[in-house]
Amino acid sequence: MSLVGIDIGTSGAKATVFDTEGRVIGQAYREYPLCFPKPGWIELDAARVIHDAHDALAEAARAARRDPITALSVSTLGEAAAPVDAAGRILDRAIIGFDTRGCDENDFLSEKVGRGTLFRKTGAPPKHIFTICKMLWLRKHNRALFRSARKFLLFEDLFFNSLGLDPVINYSLAARTMAFNIHKKEWDAQVLEAAAMDEGMFARPAASGAIVGEVPAVAASKLGLKRGVIAVAGGHDQLCAAFGSGVIKPGLACDSTGTVECVTIGLAEAVVNARMLRNNFCCSPHVVPGMYATLAYNFTGGSLLKWFRDTFTAAERKEVEKSGGDIYDVLLSEAPEEPTNLMVLPHFTSSGTPYFDPDSFGAMLGLKLETTRGEVVRAILEGVSMEIRMNIEMLKSAGVEVKELNAIGGGARSEYWLKLKADVFGRPVVSLDVSEAGALGAAMLAGIGAGVYKSYDRAVAAAVRKKKKYTPVRSRADKYTQRLEAYRAMYPALKKWAALLPENDKAR
Repeated sequence: MSLVGIDIGTSGAKATVFDTEGRVIGQAYREYPLCFPKPGWIELDAARVIHDAHDALAEAARAARRDPITALSVSTLGEAAAPVDAAGRILDRAIIGFDTRGCDENDFLSEKVGRGTLFRKTGAPPKHIFTICKMLWLRKHNRALFRSARKFLLFEDLFFNSLGLDPVINYSLAARTMAFNIHKKEWDAQVLEAAAMDEGMFARPAASGAIVGEVPAVAASKLGLKRGVIAVAGGHDQLCAAFGSGVIKPGLACDSTGTVECVTIGLAEAVVNARMLRNNFCCSPHVVPGMYATLAYNFTGGSLLKWFRDTFTAAERKEVEKSGGDIYDVLLSEAPEEPTNLMVLPHFTSSGTPYFDPDSFGAMLGLKLETTRGEVVRAILEGVSMEIRMNIEMLKSAGVEVKELNAIGGGARSEYWLKLKADVFGRPVVSLDVSEAGALGAAMLAGIGAGVYKSYDRAVAAAVRKKKKYTPVRSRADKYTQRLEAYRAMYPALKKWAALLPENDKAR
């Protein structure tokens, strides 16, 4: 028997079939574009996304014919929702979270409900990114579409709907709407009343791992699935990745380094205090029952090293690749083992938590004529990691402890970076033998729902394998701890400096 996790993201959909021990036996990917109808507007063609997710699932299923799929589940991006009519037909594209629309609507809800109340109930620090703000914007600016819509479905519930199943949304994804009560696990009456909406406009909430239903025969035939495949409620992509990396106890965290660096921390209970709100840390139900989770992230993660590669080593990169090498290996071989005297602010694509400052920018301080390329490379990795360390310390002041981090994503393939992370974080970092933690987390949830795994602990024990633990080298870790205060001061100091620039200089 096998299990499939469908990972629907911002840029593509991937279906990965695993055996019950977490080994990949089939995989397919379909890429789709973002749509930019106006400056600041960012959308996904929801019909295209679902079509491509079906295609990926069908191709992956063909690869697993010798080990037929027993159950499936879904890991998806948050916030984005598509309007559907009473027959479940998609009416328009889905507005994604970081589309700029919804700011006025967020201010309206924050004033009517209260920022503190909104956060304590929904676990969402009030921001325009959340689904309900986009819905309010549509009601004001596209009334005909809003009136035609029977529901607004996020991509998990939209996928189930496309199979002919009841559109069900898991608790962790529902928490990305800013309309879901994370304590009662239901749509929040006060928020909906303030927005003049009703819970029927959303999908039915259910716990991750709950059975949604059996994939109908028509859909199963179209996708090449056997009869009787069980569909199971999944999770928000970061929470699925956390489960797929073994984060099933408080204090454990998943550190995912791709284009964005995101740390997902497991919590024993909901933490929605003033410090969490002040620093823009969300709190949502985990896909693991009884647990919650929070996120800390920086939008400039691994993309910063890629920027350096593409900008400063383009010609050398071609030569290295001709000989079968990897330019990243060359760059890291030049990087020193000890901390540099440079400091990098990794806000090259604005900032994430805690500031959410779209106007922040990157910087490198401490350059001298004797600075080497290898030192610059290490300083880039230090800056990305110091930003996460700062977030970890802010979470600690809010009562959230991070004891150990399981590393996934492209950055987790570099032993050099993992050692550096352990030193910068001042905490152990563990590498895993998993390439697709989000899809694996969804597949494990499918296995929970289908009864393949008797518990979440047993699912992790069966499918998640640790490779190596990297512990901080005390001498280096102490240097980074001593540097933390100076790092914290860099952003506000540069913010003040930027205020002195003419507006056209800031724009450049």
